[in-house]
Amino acid sequence: MRHKVLHGFGLLMACITGVFLLNARADETLTIEEAMQKALKNNNYVKSRSYGLKASKEELNSATSLFFPRLFLVERYTRGDYPSYAVFTKLNQEKLTFSNFFTAGTVSNFYTGVSAEMPLLVPELFVTRNMKEASFLSRTKEFERFREEIAFTVFTTYLTVLKSRAVTEMAARSVDEARELLRVAKAKVARGMGLHSDELRAFVYLKEREASLIKSENDLHISRMALSLLLSDDQLYDVVPLDSSRWTRLPPLEDALAQSLQNRADYLSEEYQARNASHNTSLQRSRFLPKLHAGGTYGRDSERNPFGADGDGWMAGISLRWDIFDKTQFDDIDKARYEEMRSKEYLAQKKREIAFQINEGYRRVDEAKKRFGVATEAVLQAEESFRLIRVRYENNLSTMVEVLDAEVALVTARSNAVIFENDYNEATGRALFNAGLLLTRLPQGR
Repeated sequence: MRHKVLHGFGLLMACITGVFLLNARADETLTIEEAMQKALKNNNYVKSRSYGLKASKEELNSATSLFFPRLFLVERYTRGDYPSYAVFTKLNQEKLTFSNFFTAGTVSNFYTGVSAEMPLLVPELFVTRNMKEASFLSRTKEFERFREEIAFTVFTTYLTVLKSRAVTEMAARSVDEARELLRVAKAKVARGMGLHSDELRAFVYLKEREASLIKSENDLHISRMALSLLLSDDQLYDVVPLDSSRWTRLPPLEDALAQSLQNRADYLSEEYQARNASHNTSLQRSRFLPKLHAGGTYGRDSERNPFGADGDGWMAGISLRWDIFDKTQFDDIDKARYEEMRSKEYLAQKKREIAFQINEGYRRVDEAKKRFGVATEAVLQAEESFRLIRVRYENNLSTMVEVLDAEVALVTARSNAVIFENDYNEATGRALFNAGLLLTRLPQGR
């Protein structure tokens, strides 16, 4: 009996502990810095791009490996009675005699060979390696910019969660205020001092607020799901307000413009691509230069056994190849030169575009800050006006229509304040993103 009681108590404690753990997991909160770091670590798109970067690194290693010797092992079996084949095979097997020189007959042969090749002077290999290196550096900067894009998407989604939560709280508050208006309207009707139409208006307005609350709660849940999607996580997280001292502080515009080309990873990626186009022109020209290779072979021939050694021998040498004339090479040089010019023009326009984006971002921050200040003043005025009109209505000095108009104006003012605050935070984040400084605000930097 005692064992059963202890067992039941243990199950009860396990259930209680499980419930607490689930609640703790459901209520886990993230700061914006933690959300970004988690996404940069766990997001599957980031992982996918990182593997692509590693593949590009192996391409560079492969281009370097072309300078090393290449070693081949060959094992070949042949059989035939073709005169030249039979005679020279017997010769290689060291079994050719005067008696079988003219009647070698059908001959079988196992050939085992080890060969080595190595480039001594191949100019295009050096250019190819430079191209692979520039391509790898370009992919590296491209990956850095992609990480910034993921971080900025997390930033905006995080703000959406904050905005949705604020809208939900505001909607719940509006429902409470609408219930209070309905209570006052019913009380006035009960005292014979109010109109049934006022009670109906208050009831309809309450249902409108409740419908708005339902939508805002669903929007909040969906925004939290979107944040979890970016984190590649199935758990829903709560968020905390931004640290304004870190995320709303921008460097001077002049400094952002001066350092933009060093901070924008996508520009640096395009710069490496332009350098690669220049290397491609050099590559096409290097095809006119001679190519020098060295090679050697050691072989064994056996009549009956694989890897046998009835006869053996070696051969080594140096080969020179020089393509004197090939019309397609001239066409390829012209094509590479035009590609190089195209890259330079694209890079020049990219530089102008970055400067425009930074200037626009800073102006949008100023605009959003002023709009948020105006919206805050509107909320204070709307709250005071609604309070006075409601008091007047309770004392039969105002109508329900005026009260509802004031309530709608208050809801609009609060909504604008929430939206404009979100716009201000997003504008600062976008300005940092356009300047290539978003990830520098994380504790460990880039």
